[in-house]
Amino acid sequence: MEGLHSPFGLIGQLKEKRGITHEQFLWSQPWSMYLLEMADSPQYVKGEPPAPVAESAADVKRILGR
Repeated sequence: MEGLHSPFGLIGQLKEKRGITHEQFLWSQPWSMYLLEMADSPQYVKGEPPAPVAESAADVKRILGR
């Protein structure tokens, strides 16, 4: 799967997801709210999660479970 190449794909996804018309999409809320909604939506990420970073001795103990 490849990401979106333009804002029109984002608009199409949101219209389909919400079941609204293009005019409703344009006038219902600010564009920034749609961008924040899409950025915060769940998504699949390839690979393993990053390793935890320890910044103190307490963090090391927490990570190692001791």
